[in-house]
Amino acid sequence: MVSATIAHADALRRVPLYRTGIVSDGVGTANIVVANVYGPATADLVSCSGGAAYALSYSSGVYKRVWYTGDVDCTAVAAGDVNGDGSIEVVVAGSTNEYSTPVVSTVQVFTPHGYGPARAAVQLPVAQAITDVAVANVDADPAIEIVVLTSANAYVYNAATLALEWTATGRGGYMVAVGDLEADGAPDIVINGSEGHVLNAAAQEYKWGYVGGFGHYMAVGDVDSDGRAEIVGGTHNNVRIVHGDTFTTSTFTTSSYQSVAAIAVGDGNGDGQLEIITGDDQWGAIRGWNVTGVQQWYVNNPEHGVSAVAVADPDGDGFNEAVWGAGLTSSGTDALFVGNPSTHAVEWQTSDQDGSFYSTAADLDRDGDLELIVAMGSSDSGYAPGAFEVHDLQGNVLGSGLFPSNSWDQVMDVAAGQLDNDAALEFVLINSDGLAVYDGVTYALEFNTVAGIYSNTLSNLAPVLVRNVDGDAMDEIIIATASNGIQILNGASAFVQASAGPLNGAITDMAIADLDGDSVLDLVVGTTSGFYVLRASNLSQRIYTALSGYKTVAATAGEFALSYASNNYPYPSTLVAYAGGTLLERWRCDSLASQIVRSRYVTLDGTARLITADSTQLLAYPAGGSGCPATIAGEFPQAAVSDLEFADVTGDGRPEMLLSTYGSTHVDLFGLDTDPRGDADSDDVVHDADMDALSRWFYGDRQGIGTGADVNGDFSVAPDDLFYLINYRRGTGAAPPQ
Repeated sequence: MVSATIAHADALRRVPLYRTGIVSDGVGTANIVVANVYGPATADLVSCSGGAAYALSYSSGVYKRVWYTGDVDCTAVAAGDVNGDGSIEVVVAGSTNEYSTPVVSTVQVFTPHGYGPARAAVQLPVAQAITDVAVANVDADPAIEIVVLTSANAYVYNAATLALEWTATGRGGYMVAVGDLEADGAPDIVINGSEGHVLNAAAQEYKWGYVGGFGHYMAVGDVDSDGRAEIVGGTHNNVRIVHGDTFTTSTFTTSSYQSVAAIAVGDGNGDGQLEIITGDDQWGAIRGWNVTGVQQWYVNNPEHGVSAVAVADPDGDGFNEAVWGAGLTSSGTDALFVGNPSTHAVEWQTSDQDGSFYSTAADLDRDGDLELIVAMGSSDSGYAPGAFEVHDLQGNVLGSGLFPSNSWDQVMDVAAGQLDNDAALEFVLINSDGLAVYDGVTYALEFNTVAGIYSNTLSNLAPVLVRNVDGDAMDEIIIATASNGIQILNGASAFVQASAGPLNGAITDMAIADLDGDSVLDLVVGTTSGFYVLRASNLSQRIYTALSGYKTVAATAGEFALSYASNNYPYPSTLVAYAGGTLLERWRCDSLASQIVRSRYVTLDGTARLITADSTQLLAYPAGGSGCPATIAGEFPQAAVSDLEFADVTGDGRPEMLLSTYGSTHVDLFGLDTDPRGDADSDDVVHDADMDALSRWFYGDRQGIGTGADVNGDFSVAPDDLFYLINYRRGTGAAPPQ
């Protein structure tokens, strides 16, 4: 057995368990790849949105989000078996914001069978933004390469080692593809930009160019069935076919249709011949053409501005579909579409969700498994109300809906509980118009307090809590009002059981716990002018302290904490902890580097800790004590946070972290790095029972795993962790790395 004692300072361990987030915004601008990256059954749809890379896999009529990275600055994706192990990896190329100084560009390699970070990465040697990426064998050796393009140069990396093999200086552009233009067995790198370039990577030399580039958009493939790949470019109402073996061109016009906004090569109608596929730039259609310009098929496009297009069979029905992204160049909905060339109709599309994201977890249907409830600030690029989705942790969206209003006001929080004493739990969304309560099984709206568009019945800063404050059979809803007050609503209706206020300032955050051990819950309220502690049963006041600055608050049995920030960038914070009984200050930490946006108490290894999130990191402070205590940092940084909660999602008696950002929600196994890897069942030893726990998680009832389930230390939980542990326990493999 492996001991739980490790001789170094603790750190917070986060093991990604599940991810979901925006998949529609600007989809296709970073390519659409159709490849078998997730499982053996069907090809998967891989793209990027809002800086995150993701994979969608077909199942029972829908495409599930089976892999999601969170924000990795993704600007281009490709896929290939980079290390020859028989599995397809996703290559994500990305650059920091163009206004950053300097721009940092990185190529990352992901194994999309878990939610962990990249398994390998390399930074470009220059401060140039990446415009495109391709994965192929470009030099006819046994290994494949990654071709990375910037506006100035092209870089060829060994895909397995990420060693730089060749820099084609001055051969930059905005699109790159690989094809054998001369059928000589030597693949060519084709680059499109203000000039067209064809490169020989085997000889590391320039072959030939094309004045003015191949078109606004480019693809490479054998569109005339001569055994040689052609370069296809689209410009306005014209398609140009460049034959690299004969140095001749042919063209056809799409003049009766709209301008070309995207181009690809594929067999959409299943006749064995590759078509030239174009996407109209305004609604219109996705169209397949033969090499002479005769339209072979089309699929109607319901949105404006095609950003990318591909053809494949992602649903495994034996017939190819068109896949495209649209909506980027107009207001309203952005979406990834799957359409049928035979019926000319859309078969499926993504929903268009917008941030910020908020989340909570609850056993809504009382079956013993917690569901993840994710609220999104708005939808359809802000032209539709906030929305919700209910997830299991296997990529299935169990239900979804919109806030019952035409309001564009952002949904700002979500909570869940037993509000009407029926068999199911309920969940609550809140925005500045009001709140909406939904049944946890049918997801039907039970009631809402929306009085009308922009009625502003609640504060623009809209926290919501659901707790039982009066000892009856039902939970109550605690909200902040626009008049700087607090209301406790009967959970089954908008009836107000108690109210307080107006308080001294707009309400910024609330937290609830039995602070003084009298079995009566206390409500800690932060405002723009101070903070209050109220008895939650009747909202009578225990204390008010004047204090300027934006507040976040947290509470647990015997203690509460608040942070407040300066108004000057980068908004340094002060964090103060108070004794719950005396309400006196225990300790404070001044001049923290940046503003704390969320804080929550959680118990780790039997010890209560305060977890804070700022714009870059998570920190843990011990509860109790005096003086500014030493902190425990996370194992890797965290982008700006919109919501932070803890819940025992896996059923092992230990909390998981629910962390949301502008564009995504993360569910992480959460603990300390002194938890031994391999200890999947969280009993502080590694033994055969941990194999049972992992087997149940992957192939059984999906109950009960902790951070030790990341056996091999790759910050992910995947079947290879089970195999690693089996080999170790059977004496055929190494001990888990501690």
